[in-house]
Amino acid sequence: MKAIRFFLLVVFLVLTFTLINISQASNTPSKANLSEVAFFKGSWECRIQGSPNNVFRWSVAEGLNSLWLVGFVQVGQNKVSNDFWRLVNNKIERYAFTGDGTFVKVESSGWESNKLRFFGSANQLTGELKVRQTITRDNDTEFRALWEKMGKDRSWSAFSDERCTKLKSTSQAFTFQLPAPSGQYQVGTTIYHWVDDSRREIYRAEIYDLQAQSLATTPRPTDRRELVVYVWYPARTDREATTAPYIDEDFALATAEGMGSSFGVSSEQFVQVVTQTIQTNAVLKAKLAETSRYPVVIFSPGFGATPKFYTRQFEELASHGYVVVAINPTYEAPVLFPDGQVITQSSVFNFSSANSETEQQVFNQAVEIRAEDINFVLNQLERINTKDPQELLTKRLDLDQIGIFGHSLGGDTATEAMRRDRRLKAGINMDGGSYGSFYSSGNKDSLNCPLMVMSHDGADEALQTFYQRLGANAYRLMIKGTKHTTFMDFGLILPAFSAHSTTQEKSQITQAIGSIEPKRATQIINAYTLAFFNKYLLGKDESLLERISPDYPEVLIESHL
Repeated sequence: MKAIRFFLLVVFLVLTFTLINISQASNTPSKANLSEVAFFKGSWECRIQGSPNNVFRWSVAEGLNSLWLVGFVQVGQNKVSNDFWRLVNNKIERYAFTGDGTFVKVESSGWESNKLRFFGSANQLTGELKVRQTITRDNDTEFRALWEKMGKDRSWSAFSDERCTKLKSTSQAFTFQLPAPSGQYQVGTTIYHWVDDSRREIYRAEIYDLQAQSLATTPRPTDRRELVVYVWYPARTDREATTAPYIDEDFALATAEGMGSSFGVSSEQFVQVVTQTIQTNAVLKAKLAETSRYPVVIFSPGFGATPKFYTRQFEELASHGYVVVAINPTYEAPVLFPDGQVITQSSVFNFSSANSETEQQVFNQAVEIRAEDINFVLNQLERINTKDPQELLTKRLDLDQIGIFGHSLGGDTATEAMRRDRRLKAGINMDGGSYGSFYSSGNKDSLNCPLMVMSHDGADEALQTFYQRLGANAYRLMIKGTKHTTFMDFGLILPAFSAHSTTQEKSQITQAIGSIEPKRATQIINAYTLAFFNKYLLGKDESLLERISPDYPEVLIESHL
């Protein structure tokens, strides 16, 4: 298995913070409140006065973790800044980095009548300037923004006078919608942060503190293993409700340099596309549908990947009545914890000078840790099924029917977790490798629970050997025209990046997703995944698993039952 490697450039987090923050007007001075900025969410067209050709678009949305509001400034096809802002001690703090190398930090105490005033400094290569901005709300669809700087004589002079008009419909802003799920339910999503007090964290990495805007100088408040877990579930939602962003801003910023080039766009464009352009089908913290209990499926992603890169599969399962619990592998992929600290990738996973034996040992250990993570998450699910602090999942999980699936290193993890924990009734290994104790030299153990090995076209013999060691109710499925990354959303979301690409060359992702049409590949993967879990978690008859289907001639399937 060729591991996908992401390396965090922490400085990028500092340099890309940009802001044009605003709060809803009132007639008297008020404390700053991020909840008051709803008016400014959406897309705006802004013109700089005195420069008729200098037109830019500003788009604003709320981050999934609710710690930040996020905006993007774009001129033509080129994004020139990111926007991030937050509330601290009843003040709105803003951090900005513009395309000319200027870093801005300003703050405001809130609205006074229809004006919002910011004061602070702008750091340039030539030195620091005192700056201020006055934002004037004219009406429900227009505002003005005047930037001024202080001269050596301490007088103020304007350097940017902007007029912004809200776009009348979302169709005026480029968006890319993930395919709608096919099930009867709408989809909700939420996040949990859990600490396993029984395990000491063995990995270490640089930690970026968003509140201090710098690398953390002190360790985490706990030395125990911490996890961020994403959940998708059947929901009742208003069809006009705002959906959750595709990728969290923390992961997007942390991986933008490497991932942007892989998709054929700049790092700034990558952040814009995954946090703004791509539209999901899941609504944050929507109410669960009906009064039923729902089976649970655990997911483990490929190495270095956020679970969000598999969103289409999760939304499909949730729409058919499954609760999907996807675990972010801490210290493998960047992740933002609720206290505002971004945990980066551990240097243990830097294999630039490592030999194959070292790489094997490191990934074997990662699989073991992930399997322990899954055991802990299963325990946590029992707790929230009794009483969920978010009041979403209490008594709504059918913990007698739990499955697991994973991709790449996550596929190896699924196998290892099933071997260890009998609460997992069935599993799917999507294009896994040969890491973990199950594959260790001399291990001849078999796996006697339902499992499907789903592999790409021309997969190596390791998966065939693995399949032969399975017991009853085992399946081997190969999809023609696929490659290793076909099992991720990459093929589906590629058009969103192509619209921003400035090169005619094929991106690395284009060359890595296989020859099969992405929507067709997704349809096939979802159909067989759903059929497998329907059969072994819900007891349904699924003829799709019994023989080669004329509906899916791209699929070769064999089984021993």
